[in-house]
Amino acid sequence: MELDSLIPVLWDLLQREKSVWALQILVQAYLHMPPENLQQLVLSAEREAAQGFLTLMLQGKLQVPPSEEQALGRLTALLLQRYPRLTSQLFIDLSPLIPFLAVSDLMRFPPSLLVNDSVQQGCRGSGENSLEEDKGLRPITPRSLAAIRDYSPGMRPEQKEALAKRLLAPELFGEVPAWPQELLWAVLPLLPHLPLENFLQLSPHQIQALEDSWPAAGLGPGHARHVLRSLVNQSVQDGEEQVRRLGPLACFLSPEELQSLVPLSDPMGPVERGLLECAANGTLSPEGRVAYELLGVLRSSGGAVLSPRELQVWAPLFPQLGLRFLQELSEPQLRAMLPVLQGASVTPAQAVLLLGRLLPRHDVSSCNLSLSPEVSIPLSPGFCICPCSLSTPLILIALLHCDCCLPHHPSLPLQTSCFSCSLAIPGGTLLLTIPTTWPDCLLPLLPLKLLQLQRSLPLSGEVLETLGPLVGFLGIESTRQIPLQILLSHLSQLQGFCLGETFATELGWLLLQESVLGKPELWSQDEVEQAGRLVFTLSTEAISLIPREALGPETLERLLEKQQSWEQSRVGQLSALVAGVVRPAAEDLPEPVPNCADVRGTFPAAWSATQIAEMKLSDFEDCLTLFAGDAGLGHKELWAAWGKQNRLLWGPPRGFRPEQILQLGRLLIGLGDRELQELILVDWGVLSTLGQIDGWSSTQLRVVVSSFLRQSGRHVSHLDFIHLTALGYTLCGLRPEELQHISSWEFSQAALFLGTLHLQCSEEQLEVLAHLLVLPGGFGPISNWGPEIFTEIGTIAAGIPDLALSALLQGQIQGLTPLAISVIPPPKFAVVFSPTQLSSLTSAQAVAVTPEQMAFLSPEQRRAVAWAQHEGKESLEQQGRSTAWGLQDWSRPSWSLVLTISFLGHLL
Repeated sequence: MELDSLIPVLWDLLQREKSVWALQILVQAYLHMPPENLQQLVLSAEREAAQGFLTLMLQGKLQVPPSEEQALGRLTALLLQRYPRLTSQLFIDLSPLIPFLAVSDLMRFPPSLLVNDSVQQGCRGSGENSLEEDKGLRPITPRSLAAIRDYSPGMRPEQKEALAKRLLAPELFGEVPAWPQELLWAVLPLLPHLPLENFLQLSPHQIQALEDSWPAAGLGPGHARHVLRSLVNQSVQDGEEQVRRLGPLACFLSPEELQSLVPLSDPMGPVERGLLECAANGTLSPEGRVAYELLGVLRSSGGAVLSPRELQVWAPLFPQLGLRFLQELSEPQLRAMLPVLQGASVTPAQAVLLLGRLLPRHDVSSCNLSLSPEVSIPLSPGFCICPCSLSTPLILIALLHCDCCLPHHPSLPLQTSCFSCSLAIPGGTLLLTIPTTWPDCLLPLLPLKLLQLQRSLPLSGEVLETLGPLVGFLGIESTRQIPLQILLSHLSQLQGFCLGETFATELGWLLLQESVLGKPELWSQDEVEQAGRLVFTLSTEAISLIPREALGPETLERLLEKQQSWEQSRVGQLSALVAGVVRPAAEDLPEPVPNCADVRGTFPAAWSATQIAEMKLSDFEDCLTLFAGDAGLGHKELWAAWGKQNRLLWGPPRGFRPEQILQLGRLLIGLGDRELQELILVDWGVLSTLGQIDGWSSTQLRVVVSSFLRQSGRHVSHLDFIHLTALGYTLCGLRPEELQHISSWEFSQAALFLGTLHLQCSEEQLEVLAHLLVLPGGFGPISNWGPEIFTEIGTIAAGIPDLALSALLQGQIQGLTPLAISVIPPPKFAVVFSPTQLSSLTSAQAVAVTPEQMAFLSPEQRRAVAWAQHEGKESLEQQGRSTAWGLQDWSRPSWSLVLTISFLGHLL
């Protein structure tokens, strides 16, 4: 019997018996209906029937699985359409279903519904935002706000943001500074979601009235700092009690404030443990200044005095402890740390040290370890080692590009691997989940054309909410249609989106308008915090005008933390931003000498070679990992850093252990040719570390690859894809006649990784590498390649012969990565591409054309490139990966790749 024929029976049973099980079956049937059928059913129902069904849904206390919550929201929204006039009582009646409604449906409720008959607040009072009967207050609360408060724990952040903005309608409650304590108490769950501009209007009196409520409110950094300015009193003696009362808000105190309130001294003290919890949940940056103060407490007391269980509390800061601290720990302490390291990263150097201590080579193959099969050592985000998964040897999973698995075959398109990832293992299947945010490589595949906006369409707040993360890819004209007040209220959301270069540039100009944040020279700390990481959309000149007092150490640190989680910003912007810290306050004063806390509060490349050379050795050692990973350090700064490292008494390079070389990272560029020759390169971790460093001189490239071949006793023809991938940049140290001996099949396997690098090969070397891909074992004739092959080989495509490039079709050309476009030698670029081909470039490709390449083009070719760039800025669907501001740069070295190679080497 079909369910359709049962529905009338179930409906009749509902009306007569109020049967919960009948309701459950009926709702399940509705939730699984096609949307168009459900819409037709609901809109054709009588209003009384719709209201009765809603009442039964609420009375029946439905248990809806998370997978069906969105469908329940659609059903609720359709039922609401049966009511031409939404009343306050209806809003209150529907309050249990508010968490299931879409933001657009919530916005249909007029703001006036929030002001209605008041109720003595004393009903539920539970949940994450409850006041726990603060000071015995029982304020009078509008019933709609009481309903929102009761069901706020189940709401999503975007729902709370939408409701918070409704509170700002001036006809409801007036301006924020005039809001009474009763109202603030009622809307407390929504206050953290007010735009920062409005939250900053809360007075100290208003903030202090809710003193005990703020710790559990879930405030973000900017909101929390505003609250702390009103709550913290550094002049009184009860500093420890103040910090205790602040709870999670203490995460946002600066090191200076902590020092004045309660100096950190006990590795297991209550304040220290609270801050470690902040690091564990991501509120406190492990690389920040407060974390450095915590590390100082642990180092001064010594890890050996802590029990294994006590040491586990420090897992969030494990990557910052370096090698020396780990070497002091006993094997039981290290083993006790492994389970709690599941969710934390360890540096490559630490991973090698751990494996050397806990996973001896003979144990790897036999799997005779006391570790449980579930124990794994997390090496970096997206990389995991499972020592003994059932009866199998090590299983290595490298999640590269879009957090996806290494393709099983070199011809598998990158885009395909970005959509589906699974790795079969004995006993089951390990499913690798795709991030919920849109990865860079998927942006060109999104149906952006469906979201193109007519030029005459005003960009309301509702339109921006609908576009979501696609806002960052609007063109110039569309961006200028955003009303400035709406833009101001959406700054917090924009900080969480990827921003295309066009939108970012235009946004930087809009931020300086009088009705947004105004002239930069008049900014205070409030404006800087409102802008957040969007301050990097400003021009270098605008950033340099921001007053020094608006960029205090804690503000500067938070800005850099936010931006570093997206990408390395343009050097000029960063230099202007930190100038007030790294440069002397007056011309006649000497340059300040940084300590490790100063470096953590900024970044290593902000400091000159002279300043680095004058650092205390202990400070430099504490920040060695940061110096080793900063790609912005110039040669002078690298040499200065290497000079400091030489004083760490590690001995000559020939005696460096693998974990020490991994720890040095980019500082190895400071080695001379003779010192490079002394390094032992047969270790896979060492070879892959050197191979992933960009910036070697041509002589150094030759030294590294020659040393490896000599020490390993291998010939070029015997290099497999693991060797080739490990060599990375240093592959360009081989001469063209040597490159010809590489196996074409092995090279086609490694092309996926090597093509992401900006290889420092000569034109002749690139031609040899590209030729390997057309030989048997490679990808076959170039004329048969689809665009996905060009995407996968990346920069190696720059070596394709002139005639073959000239014959490429539009689809093939659009498969070239922007990085590949940029590395084609300028004379060759001008010869191989006709104006017609250049006009078919995507905007991402056209923007990647370098000034040197443009200089070689004819006037007609330049117009074609300019046309391609202009088209990209005017239409959404052309925005691609190289113009994305705030997206991960895949050309940067991947520690996942380094460690994959390293530990595959242990298996071979």
